[in-house]
Amino acid sequence: MFFKARRLLSRNNRRTRNRAYDLRSSDLGPLNAYYENMGRPSVIGVELEHCRWYGASGLSYSRDSLHPYIRTLAEYESGVCAVYEGSILQRYWESWAPRNLAEYFRIDTTGCHSLLLQTPPNHNILPWSPADRVSYMEQKQWMNRPDYRALCEAGCTPARSCGPKPAWFGMTRFQRLLSVFESIKTHGYRDVATESEQYEDQHIIVNCLVRDADVRFVVANGQHRSSALAALGQSIASVIVHSQTDRGPAVVRREEVSHWPLVRMGIFSASDAEAIFDRIFDAVPPREVESMEQRGAK
Repeated sequence: MFFKARRLLSRNNRRTRNRAYDLRSSDLGPLNAYYENMGRPSVIGVELEHCRWYGASGLSYSRDSLHPYIRTLAEYESGVCAVYEGSILQRYWESWAPRNLAEYFRIDTTGCHSLLLQTPPNHNILPWSPADRVSYMEQKQWMNRPDYRALCEAGCTPARSCGPKPAWFGMTRFQRLLSVFESIKTHGYRDVATESEQYEDQHIIVNCLVRDADVRFVVANGQHRSSALAALGQSIASVIVHSQTDRGPAVVRREEVSHWPLVRMGIFSASDAEAIFDRIFDAVPPREVESMEQRGAK
């Protein structure tokens, strides 16, 4: 069984069609689906606790996760906090504020590559990211994005997975999060999209992290939807796997660490890259986030 889906706009600005195979009624997992359908995009059901926030945080989308989006929605739903000011999201961004990529990835700053010290903790850079991330870092291309430029000009991090953040940015993200949550709560989660919709809007899109025979999923598109589903108590979500995005390969295998572009180019050492992979795979949150929770529990 399959349904029609649309790809993102191609470089020559023409819309092209592709088939994303609906495998939710089958027992095929993400790796079997990859070989069965020759790497074509497929829709499968995955456990939200096996999904990870994009970037180095290692936060999962389980309902009891320390993910600030999920915690903020739970706080909102219980009536504890209905505004950004004083919310868990605000406290999260205040608590975890690495100054550069080395701190973001917990890499020893005494011997790391200079680009890791010179680049802010941007969540679009991971050891398995494409080689063009080097020019992105060298030329400070995050300044091309108006929202990231505004964050930099305010002395804040051009990324969403860590702080600090100005109030205007926090309020914008908070309202967006609540809007998605209320929509899903009221109308349910639409997991069958019309053919006219953009490819990335049809389902949550994930990249697969593979370690031995186990797989975890990094959410490349759909962070708000994933958080809303988790906060509402849903344990399974429909996702698209094996879809190429600008955030790296659709499948990342730990055993291939020496072939990852930024490892091969010497930006990350193989041991640091493996440690980053494992923290994300195992959902090990930043120490600062754990400390924030411990302080809040007292």
